[in-house]
Amino acid sequence: QLQYHNPSCQFVYFINPKIGPMIRMYLNDKTDITYDASNQNASQILEFVRKKLALDEFEIVQMEILSGKRSASFGIGHKMWCICERPGQIQCPSRNCSPRPHPPWNKYHK
Repeated sequence: QLQYHNPSCQFVYFINPKIGPMIRMYLNDKTDITYDASNQNASQILEFVRKKLALDEFEIVQMEILSGKRSASFGIGHKMWCICERPGQIQCPSRNCSPRPHPPWNKYHK
């Protein structure tokens, strides 16, 4: 009906289109990468993404060191003062908030 009323219009049909899983990545320089992920497992897809998009491990570690965002670092100038502040770690005696015993010179004075 539409083509009959508008002869300058053309319709194209794809017979039996097969759309498989694909990953499209858009980069900062306005380019895009399309990856066909059919018959690929998760480790193969991750390896492709690392090769195409990621920096090598040395550069990533250097950037983390320069930015100071390494989660394993603790002490002065870092997010954590001591490793005991991490979840799952045993609390240090220096950070323990339990009441301390009375000093010996107060033993006889009440």
